[in-house]
Amino acid sequence: MKKINNHTMKENNMCILLNTVRKKGPISRVYLARELGLTSPAITNIVSDLISSNLLMEVGTSDFNSVGRKPILVAINPKACYVMGIVLTTESITVVIGNFNVTPIYQHVTPIKPLFGRDQIITLMISDLQNALNETGLDKSQILGLGISAPGPLDAKKGILISPPNFPDWDHVKICQILQEAVGIPTVLDKETNTAALAEYYFSNLEEYPIFYISLFQNSIGGCIMDSNRIIRGFQDGAGDIGHMQVDINGPRCVCGQFGCLESIASGDALIAKAQAELKLFSDDRLSYDFNISDITLETIFRYADQEIPLFANIVDYAARMIAAAIGNVISILSPSLFVLGGTMLKMSPGLLDKISHYVHARSYPYCVKDIKIVPSHLGEDSFILGAMMLAVDHFQTTLCEK
Repeated sequence: MKKINNHTMKENNMCILLNTVRKKGPISRVYLARELGLTSPAITNIVSDLISSNLLMEVGTSDFNSVGRKPILVAINPKACYVMGIVLTTESITVVIGNFNVTPIYQHVTPIKPLFGRDQIITLMISDLQNALNETGLDKSQILGLGISAPGPLDAKKGILISPPNFPDWDHVKICQILQEAVGIPTVLDKETNTAALAEYYFSNLEEYPIFYISLFQNSIGGCIMDSNRIIRGFQDGAGDIGHMQVDINGPRCVCGQFGCLESIASGDALIAKAQAELKLFSDDRLSYDFNISDITLETIFRYADQEIPLFANIVDYAARMIAAAIGNVISILSPSLFVLGGTMLKMSPGLLDKISHYVHARSYPYCVKDIKIVPSHLGEDSFILGAMMLAVDHFQTTLCEK
């Protein structure tokens, strides 16, 4: 068993305290002691050290204590350092820089296509990171670290992307090593759904755990299990991948090679393919086409579904039932208290979440299902950029506590 000395314990407590202040601050020393279960002298010492290191700062007094001396509040010092994040999707590269409080000060999006190929996309990532430093005037010595939010499967510990299904020529790419050597900033990697869940934990005031985060996008569906601030990774980072849960063994072939995965049935691209197939056989005088069938978009499908055109309403309803079925399977195995749904599909169709929630709560078993909450992401698409930066903070702030 690895021994933990007093110095290591103090560093760990410093990082825990910083994260608590980031999540709940400004906060008094009294409340920090209650939150962390440490003595008042211990909290006072840690806070003093962090203020001396310019990682925390005092920001006034609390208005809640009407008797006696008002407690002094502490908060993260946003200028202590900066963090970078990069979000890779099949549609774009997003580079963001934030202060130590993970508030973005710079953001740039570069559209891409998977067919660009690995080398071209990596070249764009490096160029965008270097441009971000140049445009903000920041030196790499001011950057605590870089967090990469990317599609799985991947090896977070080794910083390797392992053949993401939507990136055909990416096979065991050492993305952390490549970017770290090119830009000169410590780099860490995780799945996009994990980073989004991390952001939800720190910036959405969620208090019920464990939670299951689900992202619904046009070309992908992903998931993450989180217990407090801890991501449940499973064997070889495979936990939570609800998009590749089989919900219909006779369903269409998925990009992963299986048949009937949730992603192959209920992602935006799957709904478009289903609508195109059915439109070729469909006739309805109420529907005036303002598009070519081959050019139909997901927005069009949701718009006609909201108008209760049967073909489109049925397609969206079927997707909601399949997503609810996958959620039901998760409930039967893990029974999380809360599901948080994010991604662009919910933005396109505000009623989709209500449909999913209806089908989940219509289940008669397990009995706890009626009390399980299903809510939209409070951060929306910002969860991915905030999560990428928070990944870097979470991973590298120990180095600040060592100083």
